[in-house]
Amino acid sequence: MFGFRDEFAYFECSSCGCLQINEIPANISNYYPSSYYSFSENFLKSSVYSAMTAIMRSLENRRNIYSISRRGSIGRLMNALFSDGTVKSLSRISLKLDSRILDVGCGSGELLHSFRQAGFKNLLGVDEFVKKDIFYPNGLRILKGSLKRIDGKWDLIMFNHSLEHMWDQLSTLESVSSLLTEVGLCIVNIPTVSSYAWKTYGTNWVQIDAPRHYFLHSARSLKLIAEKAGLEIKRVFYNSTSFQFWGSKQYIKNVPLCSTQSLNKNPFRTAISILQLRRFENKAKELNQINQGDQAAFYMMKKKQPS
Repeated sequence: MFGFRDEFAYFECSSCGCLQINEIPANISNYYPSSYYSFSENFLKSSVYSAMTAIMRSLENRRNIYSISRRGSIGRLMNALFSDGTVKSLSRISLKLDSRILDVGCGSGELLHSFRQAGFKNLLGVDEFVKKDIFYPNGLRILKGSLKRIDGKWDLIMFNHSLEHMWDQLSTLESVSSLLTEVGLCIVNIPTVSSYAWKTYGTNWVQIDAPRHYFLHSARSLKLIAEKAGLEIKRVFYNSTSFQFWGSKQYIKNVPLCSTQSLNKNPFRTAISILQLRRFENKAKELNQINQGDQAAFYMMKKKQPS
């Protein structure tokens, strides 16, 4: 992502296919600098942005609110034109405004702010890598730490591309099982090696994201560990995008995501054309339909105990 060009060893389980880092670097915090995207609180400070960026942030927020609450004509249009896999996974569930919602590994809490603006009140975020507890003027709280700081029962627990950053996979999912209500839901959005992208691009697959991603699950490995933690995967929604293609192709050409030549930083300087992007997006949709997309939402509930 940042172009450090450091190398890390991963191993692949011959039984379940899970890809796992061999050793977590002692200096792992160096790979989460203050500029890391999920820590930014600039979504609340549009004055630091250009007018165009502020407008795009506003439109993205309306899209998120629509996906969560199904309200807002502008948000509905944005959702149709610029859908987001993580947000789209939330549109497939039913929530009440008094639902208790926990976002694990939420960074500075941008998605939770969309929930707040949609009318939800019982919200909490937790993240090990934020500098300290965050208390926003609208009442939203983000706690520094792991699930060990959390108690009570929750109707929805979300891991939005955060579980792969956690070393203690089993104990984390066991905590989820104990924190969910009997009818509660856990949504885990993660990249997956059960994908065309991993088979095609190998070490250049953009979603390996070494060394921040400790585990890259296959559908089988996540099912196995979820069951061991007392959870059951009810359904899977593949929601990959063109990112798997253009991001990986940039890595092949030695272009980091944070480079000024990267598509996400400067679309006018990238070598990827609009026509290619359209083809990538169409290919992503095809792969999602056959369960070969490189990321997916796994919907989990507590396993029913025999009576």
